[in-house]
Parts: sequence; C-alpha cells; structure tokens
Amino acid sequence: LVGHNAPFDLAVVKAACERTGYKRNPFHPFSTLDTVTAAAVAVGETVLARACTAAGFEWDSKRAHGALYDAQMTARLFCHITNRLSTENGRAALRVCEPPK
Repeated sequence: LVGHNAPFDLAVVKAACERTGYKRNPFHPFSTLDTVTAAAVAVGETVLARACTAAGFEWDSKRAHGALYDAQMTARLFCHITNRLSTENGRAALRVCEPPK
C-alpha cells in the first residue's frame, strides 16, 4: 500500500474490513510506504499539494481531496521519487514505475 499519510489509509481499510466482516486486513503496516516521509526527504515538502508542485506537477485545487485525484497524484509523486532515487543511484536506464497520466 502506497499512500500519502498511509496510517490514515490503513485505518480506513481496517474499518472497512471490520464493517464487512472480512477476517484479515490484507495490508500489514510493514508493507506500506508513506509518501509524506519520502516527499519530505525528496522534495522538501510533506503536504501533498506542495510536494506535487515541488516535484513539477500542476495541482488542481478544485479536484483536490477527492479520493481518485489524491490517489492519482500520490501515485505520480511516488513514481517521481522512486525514479529520481534510481537515477541518483546510477541506474538512469531503469524506470521503476510509470505515473498515471
């Protein structure tokens, strides 16, 4: 699970599992990546809008805080950070992930 403020997302998934009687949450806390922390290191910002702007993405304030838009922007930010790290480590030919368009 990749999320911007992943503990919040995990709590939502946990509540949905409990509400629906699902016996086991499919996401373990150790299998999550929180882009808040990654963005702080990579672009110097922790707020999603500011982190995306610092990464060079346009931010649409009208669509912000919608689940789909925020998920797409978090995915773009994750790919930006991951690809940047792989480039800094000398693996420029490796595209770790492609962000959604």
